[in-house]
Amino acid sequence: MPRLCYNHLMFIKKIRKRNGRTRKQYEYLHLVESVRTERGPRQRLVLNLGNLQLDPSQYQVFARRIEDILTGQMSLVEMDKTLEKNARAAARNIFKKQSEQLEEKQVSDFQTVDVNSIETESPRSLGPEYLCYSVWKELQISEFLEKQGISAKVTPVLAALVIGRLIDPGSERYTKEWADKRSALYELTGAPLRSSLNSYYRAGDMLYGLKKELEEHLGNTERELFSLSEKLFFLDLTNSYFEGEAAGNSKATFGRSKEKRNDCKLVTLGLIVDEAGFAKYSELFPGNQYEAETLAGMVRSLEEHLEPGSDRTIVIDAGLATVENLEWLKKNSYHYIAVNRGKAPFEKEFSKMKVLTEDEKKGIKIEVKRFIQEEEVYLLCRSEKKIHKERSMRTRVEQLFTERLEYYRAGLTVAHRTKRYGKAVEPVGTAGSGRRCVTFSGRTNG
Repeated sequence: MPRLCYNHLMFIKKIRKRNGRTRKQYEYLHLVESVRTERGPRQRLVLNLGNLQLDPSQYQVFARRIEDILTGQMSLVEMDKTLEKNARAAARNIFKKQSEQLEEKQVSDFQTVDVNSIETESPRSLGPEYLCYSVWKELQISEFLEKQGISAKVTPVLAALVIGRLIDPGSERYTKEWADKRSALYELTGAPLRSSLNSYYRAGDMLYGLKKELEEHLGNTERELFSLSEKLFFLDLTNSYFEGEAAGNSKATFGRSKEKRNDCKLVTLGLIVDEAGFAKYSELFPGNQYEAETLAGMVRSLEEHLEPGSDRTIVIDAGLATVENLEWLKKNSYHYIAVNRGKAPFEKEFSKMKVLTEDEKKGIKIEVKRFIQEEEVYLLCRSEKKIHKERSMRTRVEQLFTERLEYYRAGLTVAHRTKRYGKAVEPVGTAGSGRRCVTFSGRTNG
Protein backbone atom coordinates (compact mmCIF):
# COMPACT_ATOMS: atom_id res chain seq x y z
CA MET A 1 0.00 0.00 0.00
CA PRO A 2 1.53 3.43 -0.91
CA ARG A 3 2.48 5.75 1.88
CA LEU A 4 0.02 8.51 2.67
CA CYS A 5 1.37 11.98 2.01
CA TYR A 6 -0.11 15.27 3.16
CA ASN A 7 1.33 18.27 1.36
CA HIS A 8 -1.63 20.49 2.22
CA LEU A 9 -1.75 22.56 5.37
CA MET A 10 -4.11 21.02 7.93
CA PHE A 11 -5.70 23.13 10.61
CA ILE A 12 -8.64 23.10 13.02
CA LYS A 13 -11.72 25.21 12.47
CA LYS A 14 -14.53 25.85 14.95
CA ILE A 15 -18.04 25.49 13.50
CA ARG A 16 -21.12 26.95 15.17
CA LYS A 17 -24.61 25.68 14.43
CA ARG A 18 -27.97 26.67 15.88
CA ASN A 19 -30.93 24.35 16.43
CA GLY A 20 -33.81 25.81 14.40
CA ARG A 21 -36.44 24.72 16.92
CA THR A 22 -34.76 25.33 20.30
CA ARG A 23 -32.42 28.09 19.06
CA LYS A 24 -29.68 26.46 21.13
CA GLN A 25 -26.20 26.96 19.69
CA TYR A 26 -23.72 24.10 19.31
CA GLU A 27 -19.99 24.19 18.59
CA TYR A 28 -17.99 21.57 16.69
CA LEU A 29 -14.36 21.23 15.67
CA HIS A 30 -13.49 20.31 12.07
CA LEU A 31 -10.06 19.25 10.88
CA VAL A 32 -9.73 20.80 7.42
CA GLU A 33 -7.04 21.24 4.78
CA SER A 34 -6.42 23.88 2.16
CA VAL A 35 -6.54 22.59 -1.41
CA ARG A 36 -6.15 24.34 -4.75
CA THR A 37 -9.04 23.90 -7.17
CA GLU A 38 -9.99 25.35 -10.55
CA ARG A 39 -11.97 28.00 -8.69
CA GLY A 40 -9.05 28.88 -6.44
CA PRO A 41 -8.05 27.81 -2.89
CA ARG A 42 -10.72 25.95 -0.96
CA GLN A 43 -11.07 24.25 2.43
CA ARG A 44 -11.84 20.56 2.44
CA LEU A 45 -13.13 18.67 5.47
CA VAL A 46 -10.73 15.90 6.57
CA LEU A 47 -12.45 14.81 9.80
CA ASN A 48 -15.26 15.95 12.04
CA LEU A 49 -13.77 16.04 15.55
CA GLY A 50 -17.17 16.64 17.15
CA ASN A 51 -17.26 18.40 20.51
CA LEU A 52 -13.65 17.53 21.39
CA GLN A 53 -12.55 19.68 24.34
CA LEU A 54 -9.51 21.51 23.00
CA ASP A 55 -8.07 24.88 23.93
CA PRO A 56 -7.66 27.23 20.92
CA SER A 57 -3.95 27.59 21.79
CA GLN A 58 -3.55 23.85 21.09
CA TYR A 59 -5.21 23.83 17.65
CA GLN A 60 -2.00 24.16 15.64
CA VAL A 61 0.00 21.66 17.72
CA PHE A 62 -2.84 19.13 17.64
CA ALA A 63 -3.31 19.39 13.86
CA ARG A 64 0.44 19.09 13.27
CA ARG A 65 0.64 15.98 15.47
CA ILE A 66 -2.15 14.30 13.46
CA GLU A 67 -0.27 15.12 10.26
CA ASP A 68 2.94 13.64 11.73
CA ILE A 69 1.15 10.39 12.59
CA LEU A 70 -0.38 10.16 9.11
CA THR A 71 2.98 10.68 7.40
CA GLY A 72 5.01 8.57 9.83
CA GLN A 73 7.04 11.48 11.19
CA MET A 74 8.48 11.64 14.70
CA SER A 75 7.23 14.50 16.87
CA LEU A 76 9.94 16.81 18.23
CA VAL A 77 7.61 18.16 20.92
CA GLU A 78 6.43 16.05 23.84
CA MET A 79 2.67 16.36 24.10
CA ASP A 80 0.17 15.90 26.90
CA LYS A 81 -0.92 12.22 27.16
CA THR A 82 -4.59 13.05 26.61
CA LEU A 83 -3.75 15.20 23.60
CA GLU A 84 -1.54 12.44 22.15
CA LYS A 85 -4.29 9.87 22.66
CA ASN A 86 -6.87 12.07 20.90
CA ALA A 87 -4.46 12.75 18.03
CA ARG A 88 -3.86 9.03 17.45
CA ALA A 89 -7.61 8.34 17.60
CA ALA A 90 -8.21 11.02 14.98
CA ALA A 91 -5.46 9.61 12.75
CA ARG A 92 -7.01 6.13 12.97
CA ASN A 93 -10.39 7.52 11.91
CA ILE A 94 -8.76 9.25 8.93
CA PHE A 95 -7.02 6.01 7.92
CA LYS A 96 -10.34 4.18 8.18
CA LYS A 97 -12.16 6.82 6.13
CA GLN A 98 -9.51 6.74 3.39
CA SER A 99 -9.39 2.92 3.29
CA GLU A 100 -13.15 2.89 2.68
CA GLN A 101 -12.71 5.37 -0.17
CA LEU A 102 -9.92 3.25 -1.66
CA GLU A 103 -12.14 0.16 -1.53
CA GLU A 104 -14.81 2.00 -3.50
CA LYS A 105 -12.35 2.96 -6.23
CA GLN A 106 -10.96 -0.61 -6.59
CA VAL A 107 -7.91 0.62 -8.50
CA SER A 108 -4.80 -1.59 -8.49
CA ASP A 109 -1.60 0.27 -7.63
CA PHE A 110 1.57 -1.80 -7.37
CA GLN A 111 4.64 -0.25 -5.73
CA THR A 112 8.19 -1.39 -5.03
CA VAL A 113 8.83 -1.42 -1.30
CA ASP A 114 12.07 -1.82 0.65
CA VAL A 115 10.98 -4.34 3.28
CA ASN A 116 13.84 -3.30 5.60
CA SER A 117 12.34 0.19 5.82
CA ILE A 118 8.94 -0.99 7.07
CA GLU A 119 7.94 -0.10 10.62
CA THR A 120 4.83 -1.33 12.39
CA GLU A 121 2.49 0.46 14.73
CA SER A 122 -0.63 -0.90 16.43
CA PRO A 123 -0.41 -4.40 14.86
CA ARG A 124 -3.68 -6.31 14.60
CA SER A 125 -4.70 -9.90 14.02
CA LEU A 126 -6.34 -10.67 10.67
CA GLY A 127 -5.94 -14.35 9.72
CA PRO A 128 -8.39 -15.97 12.18
CA GLU A 129 -10.84 -13.11 11.67
CA TYR A 130 -10.72 -13.56 7.88
CA LEU A 131 -11.40 -17.29 8.19
CA CYS A 132 -14.30 -16.85 10.63
CA TYR A 133 -15.83 -13.98 8.68
CA SER A 134 -15.68 -16.09 5.51
CA VAL A 135 -17.74 -18.73 7.32
CA TRP A 136 -20.08 -15.98 8.56
CA LYS A 137 -20.69 -14.90 4.96
CA GLU A 138 -21.02 -18.49 3.73
CA LEU A 139 -23.76 -19.06 6.30
CA GLN A 140 -25.48 -15.87 5.15
CA ILE A 141 -25.84 -14.59 8.70
CA SER A 142 -25.80 -10.90 7.70
CA GLU A 143 -28.67 -11.52 5.27
CA PHE A 144 -30.58 -13.39 7.99
CA LEU A 145 -30.13 -10.51 10.45
CA GLU A 146 -31.29 -8.01 7.84
CA LYS A 147 -34.49 -10.01 7.30
CA GLN A 148 -35.05 -9.90 11.06
CA GLY A 149 -34.95 -6.11 10.95
CA ILE A 150 -31.41 -5.68 12.33
CA SER A 151 -29.63 -2.59 10.99
CA ALA A 152 -26.47 -3.17 8.94
CA LYS A 153 -24.70 -0.67 11.24
CA VAL A 154 -25.28 -3.02 14.20
CA THR A 155 -24.23 -6.21 12.41
CA PRO A 156 -20.46 -5.63 12.94
CA VAL A 157 -20.93 -5.70 16.73
CA LEU A 158 -22.95 -8.93 16.45
CA ALA A 159 -20.17 -10.40 14.30
CA ALA A 160 -17.58 -9.31 16.87
CA LEU A 161 -19.45 -11.09 19.68
CA VAL A 162 -19.73 -14.33 17.70
CA ILE A 163 -16.28 -14.36 16.09
CA GLY A 164 -14.63 -13.12 19.29
CA ARG A 165 -15.96 -16.17 21.15
CA LEU A 166 -14.22 -18.39 18.57
CA ILE A 167 -10.88 -16.56 18.49
CA ASP A 168 -10.39 -14.92 21.89
CA PRO A 169 -13.36 -15.68 24.15
CA GLY A 170 -14.27 -13.33 26.96
CA SER A 171 -16.93 -11.01 28.33
CA GLU A 172 -18.57 -8.21 26.36
CA ARG A 173 -16.09 -5.75 27.86
CA TYR A 174 -13.17 -7.97 26.88
CA THR A 175 -14.57 -8.50 23.37
CA LYS A 176 -14.93 -4.74 22.85
CA GLU A 177 -11.31 -4.17 23.84
CA TRP A 178 -10.20 -7.04 21.54
CA ALA A 179 -12.17 -5.73 18.54
CA ASP A 180 -11.13 -2.09 19.02
CA LYS A 181 -7.42 -2.53 19.76
CA ARG A 182 -6.09 -5.97 18.76
CA SER A 183 -8.23 -7.25 15.91
CA ALA A 184 -8.70 -6.17 12.28
CA LEU A 185 -12.23 -7.60 12.20
CA TYR A 186 -13.90 -4.21 11.65
CA GLU A 187 -11.78 -3.72 8.53
CA LEU A 188 -13.62 -6.75 7.14
CA THR A 189 -17.12 -6.07 8.45
CA GLY A 190 -17.03 -2.28 8.39
CA ALA A 191 -17.13 -0.11 11.49
CA PRO A 192 -20.26 -0.19 13.65
CA LEU A 193 -22.40 2.92 14.02
CA ARG A 194 -21.81 2.85 17.78
CA SER A 195 -19.02 1.06 19.62
CA SER A 196 -19.91 1.74 23.23
CA LEU A 197 -19.86 -1.01 25.85
CA ASN A 198 -23.66 -0.83 26.12
CA SER A 199 -23.95 -1.54 22.38
CA TYR A 200 -22.19 -4.88 22.99
CA TYR A 201 -24.54 -5.74 25.85
CA ARG A 202 -27.57 -4.86 23.72
CA ALA A 203 -26.19 -6.89 20.80
CA GLY A 204 -25.87 -9.97 23.01
CA ASP A 205 -29.49 -9.61 24.12
CA MET A 206 -30.51 -9.11 20.50
CA LEU A 207 -28.85 -12.37 19.42
CA TYR A 208 -30.42 -14.33 22.27
CA GLY A 209 -33.82 -12.93 21.31
CA LEU A 210 -33.36 -14.47 17.84
CA LYS A 211 -32.20 -17.85 19.17
CA LYS A 212 -35.01 -19.95 17.71
CA GLU A 213 -34.94 -18.27 14.28
CA LEU A 214 -31.14 -18.32 14.15
CA GLU A 215 -30.90 -22.04 14.98
CA GLU A 216 -33.46 -22.79 12.29
CA HIS A 217 -31.61 -20.67 9.72
CA LEU A 218 -28.24 -22.24 10.53
CA GLY A 219 -29.74 -25.74 10.39
CA ASN A 220 -31.24 -25.14 6.94
CA THR A 221 -28.15 -23.43 5.55
CA GLU A 222 -25.71 -26.05 6.86
CA ARG A 223 -27.91 -28.85 5.53
CA GLU A 224 -27.71 -27.39 2.03
CA LEU A 225 -24.02 -26.50 2.17
CA PHE A 226 -22.77 -29.83 3.51
CA SER A 227 -25.52 -32.23 2.34
CA LEU A 228 -26.13 -33.41 5.90
CA SER A 229 -28.04 -36.68 6.31
CA GLU A 230 -29.38 -35.77 9.79
CA LYS A 231 -29.89 -39.38 10.87
CA LEU A 232 -27.78 -39.53 14.05
CA PHE A 233 -28.13 -37.08 16.96
CA PHE A 234 -26.18 -36.79 20.22
CA LEU A 235 -27.99 -35.27 23.20
CA ASP A 236 -26.32 -34.27 26.46
CA LEU A 237 -26.53 -31.72 29.27
CA THR A 238 -24.01 -29.80 31.31
CA ASN A 239 -24.13 -26.89 33.74
CA SER A 240 -22.22 -23.73 34.51
CA TYR A 241 -22.04 -21.64 37.66
CA PHE A 242 -22.45 -17.94 38.50
CA GLU A 243 -19.94 -16.19 40.75
CA GLY A 244 -22.51 -13.65 41.96
CA GLU A 245 -26.01 -14.00 43.36
CA ALA A 246 -27.67 -13.95 39.89
CA ALA A 247 -30.78 -12.55 41.58
CA GLY A 248 -32.27 -11.43 38.26
CA ASN A 249 -31.99 -14.85 36.63
CA SER A 250 -34.98 -17.07 37.40
CA LYS A 251 -33.15 -20.17 36.13
CA ALA A 252 -30.13 -19.69 38.39
CA THR A 253 -30.62 -22.18 41.21
CA PHE A 254 -28.47 -24.34 43.45
CA GLY A 255 -27.85 -27.88 42.24
CA ARG A 256 -25.15 -30.45 41.65
CA SER A 257 -22.30 -28.69 39.85
CA LYS A 258 -20.29 -30.72 37.35
CA GLU A 259 -17.40 -28.34 38.08
CA LYS A 260 -17.61 -29.06 41.83
CA ARG A 261 -18.98 -25.56 42.58
CA ASN A 262 -22.00 -26.54 44.66
CA ASP A 263 -21.59 -23.25 46.55
CA CYS A 264 -22.74 -21.28 43.49
CA LYS A 265 -26.00 -21.00 41.62
CA LEU A 266 -26.14 -22.96 38.37
CA VAL A 267 -27.83 -22.97 34.99
CA THR A 268 -28.14 -26.14 32.89
CA LEU A 269 -27.51 -26.24 29.14
CA GLY A 270 -28.97 -28.97 26.92
CA LEU A 271 -27.45 -29.43 23.46
CA ILE A 272 -28.16 -31.67 20.46
CA VAL A 273 -25.55 -32.12 17.71
CA ASP A 274 -25.56 -34.31 14.61
CA GLU A 275 -22.99 -36.90 13.52
CA ALA A 276 -20.90 -34.18 11.82
CA GLY A 277 -20.76 -32.07 14.99
CA PHE A 278 -23.19 -29.35 13.88
CA ALA A 279 -25.33 -27.96 16.69
CA LYS A 280 -29.03 -28.52 15.97
CA TYR A 281 -30.84 -27.35 19.07
CA SER A 282 -30.03 -25.94 22.50
CA GLU A 283 -32.05 -25.03 25.54
CA LEU A 284 -31.39 -23.52 28.96
CA PHE A 285 -32.84 -25.14 32.07
CA PRO A 286 -32.73 -24.32 35.80
CA GLY A 287 -29.58 -25.39 37.61
CA ASN A 288 -31.44 -28.07 39.60
CA GLN A 289 -33.10 -29.59 36.52
CA TYR A 290 -33.51 -33.38 36.62
CA GLU A 291 -31.79 -34.40 33.40
CA ALA A 292 -34.00 -37.34 32.52
CA GLU A 293 -37.07 -35.08 32.25
CA THR A 294 -35.57 -33.00 29.43
CA LEU A 295 -35.29 -35.62 26.68
CA ALA A 296 -38.83 -35.68 25.27
CA GLY A 297 -39.15 -31.89 25.09
CA MET A 298 -35.75 -31.40 23.44
CA VAL A 299 -36.33 -34.11 20.83
CA ARG A 300 -39.74 -32.62 19.96
CA SER A 301 -38.14 -29.18 19.56
CA LEU A 302 -35.40 -30.72 17.42
CA GLU A 303 -37.99 -32.09 15.00
CA GLU A 304 -39.22 -28.55 14.34
CA HIS A 305 -35.80 -27.70 12.83
CA LEU A 306 -35.55 -30.83 10.66
CA GLU A 307 -37.10 -31.84 7.39
CA PRO A 308 -39.78 -34.55 7.67
CA GLY A 309 -38.22 -38.00 7.83
CA SER A 310 -37.76 -41.20 9.79
CA ASP A 311 -35.10 -43.74 10.72
CA ARG A 312 -33.39 -41.31 13.12
CA THR A 313 -31.18 -42.43 16.00
CA ILE A 314 -30.79 -40.62 19.34
CA VAL A 315 -27.56 -41.17 21.32
CA ILE A 316 -27.74 -40.54 25.09
CA ASP A 317 -25.72 -41.35 28.21
CA ALA A 318 -26.81 -43.19 31.33
CA GLY A 319 -28.19 -40.04 32.95
CA LEU A 320 -30.90 -39.83 30.28
CA ALA A 321 -31.37 -43.55 29.61
CA THR A 322 -34.21 -44.16 32.06
CA VAL A 323 -36.79 -46.85 31.38
CA GLU A 324 -39.40 -44.15 30.74
CA ASN A 325 -37.22 -42.33 28.20
CA LEU A 326 -36.34 -45.48 26.30
CA GLU A 327 -40.00 -46.43 26.14
CA TRP A 328 -40.84 -42.92 24.87
CA LEU A 329 -38.22 -43.21 22.11
CA LYS A 330 -39.57 -46.60 21.01
CA LYS A 331 -43.15 -45.36 21.12
CA ASN A 332 -42.22 -42.42 18.86
CA SER A 333 -40.34 -44.66 16.38
CA TYR A 334 -36.80 -43.54 17.23
CA HIS A 335 -33.77 -45.78 17.23
CA TYR A 336 -31.46 -45.17 20.16
CA ILE A 337 -27.99 -45.87 21.46
CA ALA A 338 -27.68 -45.51 25.22
CA VAL A 339 -25.29 -46.31 28.04
CA ASN A 340 -26.91 -49.08 30.07
CA ARG A 341 -28.18 -48.16 33.53
CA GLY A 342 -27.70 -50.66 36.31
CA LYS A 343 -26.72 -54.31 35.95
CA ALA A 344 -26.45 -55.81 32.48
CA PRO A 345 -29.31 -58.27 31.76
CA PHE A 346 -26.88 -60.98 30.60
CA GLU A 347 -23.81 -62.84 31.78
CA LYS A 348 -20.73 -60.79 30.93
CA GLU A 349 -18.37 -63.01 28.99
CA PHE A 350 -15.21 -61.30 27.72
CA SER A 351 -13.89 -64.11 25.51
CA LYS A 352 -13.99 -63.91 21.69
CA MET A 353 -14.40 -60.14 21.68
CA LYS A 354 -13.92 -58.26 18.41
CA VAL A 355 -11.18 -55.62 18.28
CA LEU A 356 -12.77 -52.38 17.09
CA THR A 357 -9.79 -50.00 17.41
CA GLU A 358 -6.16 -50.61 18.33
CA ASP A 359 -3.12 -48.34 18.55
CA GLU A 360 -0.18 -49.85 20.41
CA LYS A 361 1.82 -46.59 20.47
CA LYS A 362 -1.00 -44.73 22.24
CA GLY A 363 -2.01 -47.73 24.34
CA ILE A 364 -5.50 -47.79 22.83
CA LYS A 365 -7.42 -51.00 22.40
CA ILE A 366 -11.22 -51.14 22.26
CA GLU A 367 -13.07 -54.45 22.01
CA VAL A 368 -16.79 -55.16 21.63
CA LYS A 369 -19.10 -58.15 21.83
CA ARG A 370 -22.72 -58.31 20.68
CA PHE A 371 -25.58 -59.77 22.75
CA ILE A 372 -29.30 -59.97 21.96
CA GLN A 373 -31.68 -59.98 24.90
CA GLU A 374 -35.47 -59.58 24.65
CA GLU A 375 -35.33 -57.97 21.19
CA GLU A 376 -32.70 -55.50 22.39
CA VAL A 377 -29.15 -55.45 21.05
CA TYR A 378 -26.40 -54.94 23.65
CA LEU A 379 -22.74 -54.17 23.01
CA LEU A 380 -20.33 -55.17 25.75
CA CYS A 381 -17.34 -52.82 25.47
CA ARG A 382 -13.86 -53.12 26.94
CA SER A 383 -11.17 -50.45 26.75
CA GLU A 384 -7.56 -50.88 27.90
CA LYS A 385 -7.30 -47.25 28.98
CA LYS A 386 -10.60 -47.51 30.86
CA ILE A 387 -9.33 -50.62 32.66
CA HIS A 388 -6.17 -48.78 33.76
CA LYS A 389 -8.16 -45.75 34.85
CA GLU A 390 -10.62 -47.78 36.95
CA ARG A 391 -7.79 -49.83 38.41
CA SER A 392 -6.07 -46.61 39.45
CA MET A 393 -9.32 -45.31 40.98
CA ARG A 394 -9.87 -48.53 42.93
CA THR A 395 -6.26 -48.53 44.11
CA ARG A 396 -6.63 -44.98 45.38
CA VAL A 397 -9.88 -45.79 47.21
CA GLU A 398 -8.30 -48.87 48.78
CA GLN A 399 -5.30 -46.81 49.85
CA LEU A 400 -7.53 -44.22 51.53
CA PHE A 401 -9.53 -46.99 53.17
CA THR A 402 -6.35 -48.59 54.56
CA GLU A 403 -4.95 -45.24 55.74
CA ARG A 404 -8.20 -44.46 57.54
CA LEU A 405 -8.17 -47.82 59.30
CA GLU A 406 -4.57 -47.32 60.35
CA TYR A 407 -5.38 -43.82 61.63
CA TYR A 408 -8.15 -45.07 63.93
CA ARG A 409 -6.15 -48.11 65.04
CA ALA A 410 -3.26 -45.86 66.09
CA GLY A 411 -5.71 -43.48 67.78
CA LEU A 412 -6.73 -46.15 70.31
CA THR A 413 -3.51 -45.47 72.22
CA VAL A 414 -3.41 -41.67 71.70
CA ALA A 415 -5.19 -39.19 73.96
CA HIS A 416 -8.07 -37.10 72.56
CA ARG A 417 -8.48 -39.28 69.46
CA THR A 418 -11.74 -41.01 68.45
CA LYS A 419 -12.28 -44.29 70.25
CA ARG A 420 -16.05 -44.70 70.12
CA TYR A 421 -17.01 -47.54 67.80
CA GLY A 422 -19.86 -45.68 66.04
CA LYS A 423 -17.73 -42.61 65.32
CA ALA A 424 -14.86 -44.69 63.96
CA VAL A 425 -17.05 -46.87 61.72
CA GLU A 426 -18.87 -43.91 60.13
CA PRO A 427 -15.92 -42.36 58.16
CA VAL A 428 -14.41 -45.78 57.50
CA GLY A 429 -17.69 -46.90 55.93
CA THR A 430 -17.74 -43.77 53.76
CA ALA A 431 -14.27 -44.50 52.45
CA GLY A 432 -15.14 -48.12 51.75
CA SER A 433 -18.29 -47.22 49.84
CA GLY A 434 -16.16 -45.85 47.01
CA ARG A 435 -15.50 -49.37 45.76
CA ARG A 436 -17.69 -50.03 42.79
CA CYS A 437 -17.62 -51.57 39.36
CA VAL A 438 -18.72 -49.54 36.35
CA THR A 439 -19.90 -51.26 33.17
CA PHE A 440 -20.73 -49.55 29.91
CA SER A 441 -22.97 -51.05 27.31
CA GLY A 442 -24.57 -49.73 24.13
CA ARG A 443 -28.23 -50.32 23.29
CA THR A 444 -30.32 -49.82 20.19
CA ASN A 445 -33.76 -51.08 19.26
CA GLY A 446 -34.29 -53.04 16.04
